[in-house]
Amino acid sequence: MHDEDRYALDLIQESCSDLGSRLFLRIREQLGLAYYVGAQHFAGLAPGYFTFYAGTEPTKAAQSSRNPQGSRAPAHRRPDAEELKRAKAKLIGQKKIARQDLGHLASTTTLDELYGLGYQRAELDDAKFEAVTLEQIKAAAQNISSRMRWCGGGEAEKS
Repeated sequence: MHDEDRYALDLIQESCSDLGSRLFLRIREQLGLAYYVGAQHFAGLAPGYFTFYAGTEPTKAAQSSRNPQGSRAPAHRRPDAEELKRAKAKLIGQKKIARQDLGHLASTTTLDELYGLGYQRAELDDAKFEAVTLEQIKAAAQNISSRMRWCGGGEAEKS
C-alpha cells in the first residue's frame, strides 16, 4: 500500500480487465478459451497481491493460462501508450465518481488515515496515476512476472 508501484499496478489491472484489452481480445475473441478474463490488484499492508483470472471450461484452463507463445506469463506484453492513456482516463474517472459518494469518501479517508496514508490521499491520487510512465509500467510488469505462482484446476504450480 505504501509502494509507489501500486499506481502502475492499478493501471495494469485496468488495462487487462477492459473488454477491449489485448488480453480479452486474444483469450476470448480470437482463441475462444474463456468467457471472461481480467486482473485484480489488491494493495495491502503486507504486501497484497496481483492476480490474472479467466472464467473457462475445465478442459481449457491450462491453455487459457498460457500466452500465445506458450509460456506462462500473461504480463509479457505491457500496455502501449494508447492503452495506458485509456486506462488512466477510465481509472481516474471512476475514482472521481466514487469520491462523489459521501459514504465511499468517508470510508476511504478513514481507512487511508488508519493505514498511515493521510486522509487527503484520495485527492492526490489523480495526479499520481497521471504521472505513471510506460517505463514504470514495464518495471511493475517485470516484477509481476518474476514473482508469479500459478494455480489452475485446483493445483498450484511453482514458477
